[in-house]
Amino acid sequence: EEKYRQFVEGSSDLIIQVDHQGVFTFVNHMAKDIFGYSAQECIGKSLFDFIHPDDRQSTEAWCHDVVDKKLDTASLENRQVNPISGEVIHMGWTCTFLYDQGGGLRVINGIANDISSHVMIESELKMAKESAEKATQLKSEFLANMSHDIRTPMNVIIGMNRLALDTDLNADQRRYLVAVQHNSESLLHLIDDILDFSKIEAGQLNLEERPFDLKK
Repeated sequence: EEKYRQFVEGSSDLIIQVDHQGVFTFVNHMAKDIFGYSAQECIGKSLFDFIHPDDRQSTEAWCHDVVDKKLDTASLENRQVNPISGEVIHMGWTCTFLYDQGGGLRVINGIANDISSHVMIESELKMAKESAEKATQLKSEFLANMSHDIRTPMNVIIGMNRLALDTDLNADQRRYLVAVQHNSESLLHLIDDILDFSKIEAGQLNLEERPFDLKK
């Protein structure tokens, strides 16, 4: 018994036992940090009085589901409220359910630890991920919407360059304009590919149906 007591009271986890109505019959020393009351003061109080109001109904439903299925162990995450300080603590629970000979719930033994820091990190990572995805989406939408504005100047350059090639030119002038024509068309193809990828990301790519001869 002494070894058991040392193990339970020396644990950094919250260890509790409640009866079939959720009333504390045992709480270790961590009760003060989580519930704001000493272990002795918690005896006779209901665990559900310390559960965050938004989590109370789901926790009760979870308990009923476990009992209906006659499970021996189950895990749960919820929020506890310290009524003294008002602090909200995210808890990760592992519970053992004990039943009487008739199959009715007798007691629940629970071990829980504070996972608030993990929940905060997960929330920050989720927000960062959503922010990055939003930035990528905005970039893609911007490029997709700018496709006409980007292509138009290039088409003008190519078109005017072609007209210039139809005029009387010396050999050097023609060589320069042919180089401009070739590189302008290459640049336009590259822009088209980039904008098509942006349209795909933005969900704005329009498919065209055209007849073709498979043999050719």
